[in-house]
Amino acid sequence: MPDDGAIVMAVAALEIVGLTDRIAETLDPAAFVPAIGQGCVAVECRSDDAAMHALLAAVDDEPTRRAVTVERAFLATLGTGCSLPVGAWCDGTTLHAFLGGVDTAVRRTLAVPDGSAAIDAAARLAAVMRAEAGDD
Repeated sequence: MPDDGAIVMAVAALEIVGLTDRIAETLDPAAFVPAIGQGCVAVECRSDDAAMHALLAAVDDEPTRRAVTVERAFLATLGTGCSLPVGAWCDGTTLHAFLGGVDTAVRRTLAVPDGSAAIDAAARLAAVMRAEAGDD
């Protein structure tokens, strides 16, 4: 998520199993756009559990939550999950997006506006990219 969170998570996983000596290269997520939500750890709880909401607020990372929300808005507009070659990574200020089409691949970046406008902007970008990729 912001600040190469997916890379940190991948390296951490290899550290746990003692395989960091096999890392030949880390890929810049702006250049090799990952799947939506990569590097994010999420916790769910019942919507009516106020005590658990209060506990989870202590570990909530607002910049990561915002980045994943923008990425998921991009994906939701495409109306897909794993059926299309798609990636989106929000570094906090920029949404880096990738969409593979039948005969083409489209890459775009978007300066992420503040507030709820970010969700609308991500959705518009997805619609534009779908048209460019020829998947309408």
